[in-house]
Amino acid sequence: MEIILLRHGKPDVKLSGNVNSVTLKVMADEYENSGVSAGEEKPENKLSQMYREIFNHSSFYVCSNLKRSQESAKLLGFANVDMKDSLFNESDIPLFNRYFIIFNKIKLPVLMWVIILRLLWLFGFKQNGESIIEAKKRAEIAANKLIGLAYEHKKVVLIGHGLFNRLIANQLRRKDWQGPKSPGKKFWQSGVYRYSLVDITE
Repeated sequence: MEIILLRHGKPDVKLSGNVNSVTLKVMADEYENSGVSAGEEKPENKLSQMYREIFNHSSFYVCSNLKRSQESAKLLGFANVDMKDSLFNESDIPLFNRYFIIFNKIKLPVLMWVIILRLLWLFGFKQNGESIIEAKKRAEIAANKLIGLAYEHKKVVLIGHGLFNRLIANQLRRKDWQGPKSPGKKFWQSGVYRYSLVDITE
C-alpha cells in the first residue's frame, strides 16, 4: 500500500515587505483564500507527466477544502478528485489580534513574522488558530483516514499542505509506514509512504 503526500503549488499571493500585525492578518487571509500562481509556477508538461506516471489513474486522489490544494490537482492533471475534506486543511499560523496594541506598531519582514509566530506556536500560542496539540490530534485522525483509504484503494494521493503534510507523515511513521521524515517543504514536493501487509496464512 502507498500513501503519497504532495504539497500544493505556489499560491497566487504576494508575501513580502515590512508589515505590522494588522497587515499580516490581511495577508494571511489572502493566502488562505488564494489559488495557485499561473505561468512560471505551473508544472511543466514533463513534470506533470512524471507525476501521472508515479501516481497513475488507479490512485485515489484527496484534496483539502482549500482552493490552492484543488487547483494544484487540476494543474497536475488530476481533474477528478475523489475526496475533498477540511480534515486535511493547513494548520493556520497563529496571529495577534487588534487588542495586542504593541504588535500593531511593530513592522517586521513577513518571513520573520512567520518564524516568530511558528516558534510561539510550538510553545502553545494559538491565537486565531488551533494549538500544536490540536493540530497533532487532527493529523492522527487524517493519517488514519488515509490509511483506511489505502486499505481500500491500495494507493492514495493527498494534494495537501506543507506543515500539515509533515504532521501526517510523523503519524504514518509512528504507525510503521516507511517513508521520509518530511514529504518536502517546497511547493510541488512529495513523499511516498509504504506499508506491506503480512499474510498470516503463510
